[in-house]
Amino acid sequence: MFDAIARRLVNRTHLPHYPVEMPQFRTKTVIFALFTALFMPFLAILPGAATATLAENPDSMLTESLAALRAADMRLAIIHDRLARANRALCDRTVARTGLVLHALATYQPPYRAAAKAYFGFATPVAVEGVIADSPAARAGFMANDSIALIAGLPVDIPAGSATAIIAAVEDRIAALAAAKPADATIAIGIVRNGANASILLGTEAGCAGHIEVGVSRVLNAATDGTTIQINSALMNLLPSDDDLAAVVAHELAHVVLHHQERLTAAKVSRGLLRDFGRNARLIRQTEIEADRLSVYLLTNAGYDPARTSQYLKRYSGPLHLNSILAGKTHLRGKERIKLIDAEAAIIAPLPERPIMPPWLNTRAMPLQ
Repeated sequence: MFDAIARRLVNRTHLPHYPVEMPQFRTKTVIFALFTALFMPFLAILPGAATATLAENPDSMLTESLAALRAADMRLAIIHDRLARANRALCDRTVARTGLVLHALATYQPPYRAAAKAYFGFATPVAVEGVIADSPAARAGFMANDSIALIAGLPVDIPAGSATAIIAAVEDRIAALAAAKPADATIAIGIVRNGANASILLGTEAGCAGHIEVGVSRVLNAATDGTTIQINSALMNLLPSDDDLAAVVAHELAHVVLHHQERLTAAKVSRGLLRDFGRNARLIRQTEIEADRLSVYLLTNAGYDPARTSQYLKRYSGPLHLNSILAGKTHLRGKERIKLIDAEAAIIAPLPERPIMPPWLNTRAMPLQ
C-alpha cells in the first residue's frame, strides 16, 4: 500500500499526543502519502492500485514522492513563517528566523537514501529543501538543494537522534549566533552548490520561536510538544486551502505561545490514558479554549481571515468528528468552538492596530488551576 511505502521512505519522529487539534481517527480512504496526495485532496484509487510497490516503477514513484514531500514541507513552512513573523510582538520567546527550510539526509530511510541524496543534492548531512520567498535567505541568494557545510566558519554539528532533532539543532545554532549579534548583522554560511563551495552572508528576522514539520500519517491530527508543531499529511490532504490550513497551524502555534505543555506538566496533568477524566480533562479543555481564542489574533495579525476557521470547522466537522462524545471531554464540541471563535473575531474586527495584543495574554505566566 502506498501509505506503507511512505512510512518506509521517511523517518520523522511522531510527537507525543499532547493536546491536539482534534481527536485521532484514521481516515477510511487510502492516501498516497508523499505521492502527490501529501498536498492534494483524497485521490480516487483505481482497483488494485493499493498493492503497488516502489519496486514496480522506482524512478518515477520516488521522484514524485520526493517532489510531493518538498511541496508539502514548503506549504507548511510558508504558513508557519508568516504567522511567526507577524506575531512576534505576542511571543515572549522569539528567535532569529531565516526563511531557510532545511532537511536532513537522515530523514530518509536507508533503502531510499541514495535516491533522496541524488534528488535533493545532499553533499552534507543537512541541506536546503526550499527557500521562503521574500525572506532573509531568499534575499541572500540561497537556493533549494544547497548543502550546509559551515556555520560561522565551523562544521555543522550533527547531534545523535532523530532527523527532527538534527534540523532543530541546526536551526537553533543559527538562531543562537544571531541572538548574540546586532539585529542587522549577518552570519556566514558555508554551502556546497553543484559540487562547488561557496559562502553566503545570511541575515535574520525576529519571529516566534518554534519549528514545524509534516508528519507522514493517515491519522487526522495536528499536535505540538511545545517546541515543534507537526501537522499530519492526512489533515493536509483534507484541507487543500492554505487559509484553512493556517487556522490549524495558528491553533497549534497558540499552544506554543501560551506555554501550554509546560503549564500542564507543572500542573501534573496526565496526557495519557487518564487525560479524559476529572481535573486532567478540565485543564486540557481549558488550554484548548485558550488556543482557539488566541488563534483568532494570530490569524488576523498575519493577514488571514479568522472567519475561515469557523468555516472549515463547519465544513469538516464530520470527518474530524468534532461533535463526537470523545471530542467533548478535552475539547469544546464543534458548534461551541465555532461560537467561541466567531465571538472573539467580532471583538477584534473593529480594531485598526496590528498586531493586536489580547488583553489576557499575560495569563500564560500563571499556573493552570
